Amino acid sequence: MVSRSALKVLGYRSVEEMLGRPASTFWAYPDRRAAFLAALEKRGELNDWEADLVRQDRTLVHVATTVRTIRDECGASIGYQGVWRDITERKLAEEALRQSEERSAKIFLTVPDTITLSRASDGKLIDANPGFEKATGWPRAEVLGRTTLDLNLWVEPRQRDRLVQHLRDHGELLDGELTFRRRDGVHREGIYSARSIDIAGEHCVVFIMRDVTERTRAEAALRLQERRLIQALEGAELGT
Repeated sequence: MVSRSALKVLGYRSVEEMLGRPASTFWAYPDRRAAFLAALEKRGELNDWEADLVRQDRTLVHVATTVRTIRDECGASIGYQGVWRDITERKLAEEALRQSEERSAKIFLTVPDTITLSRASDGKLIDANPGFEKATGWPRAEVLGRTTLDLNLWVEPRQRDRLVQHLRDHGELLDGELTFRRRDGVHREGIYSARSIDIAGEHCVVFIMRDVTERTRAEAALRLQERRLIQALEGAELGT
């Protein structure tokens, strides 16, 4: 017997088109069918067993099935009765999410900028990337569960206070400037962005910073050179 829902899931127009076909026709992967039959034989019934089936147009459909073995009076297996549920959209969404998380993990690990994730409730660091270790000199293992104040990273703690208040009021801050202290005590300049986000129901803050110390120094040197050049030109003009 074939239900109308089975026809819809597998893309057949009539029961007659399916009747008489071996069950193996509909399984995309024979080894998964063998595992399914072995588990069913052992347990007698299966709930939400996931499988990939082949539709009539040869495309795949992901299903979850709840099925039980039908036995005769002597206990011998004479057939199966089950319900197939199309979970293709859910599986595609799960795969899209997995790929998104994988891309995010790669970005987190490979970008040279500092990236940290902290709890908004107490400011304790949940994660820090290699860029953070390089910029601050603090190993990731030693900062998790501590705050940036604990690490003495802020040369001017009031900058952090302003950041926290801004995030409370607006949810994000772009292109902020700060002076931070490395573990070895050296002061560096940075520009940063921060945003409030929810992760697994917990309110968190993602913080991204770029060390611009060398650029800042180069810009300062350029401005000094420009002033000296202007002064020299003005002096030459007065001497004429």
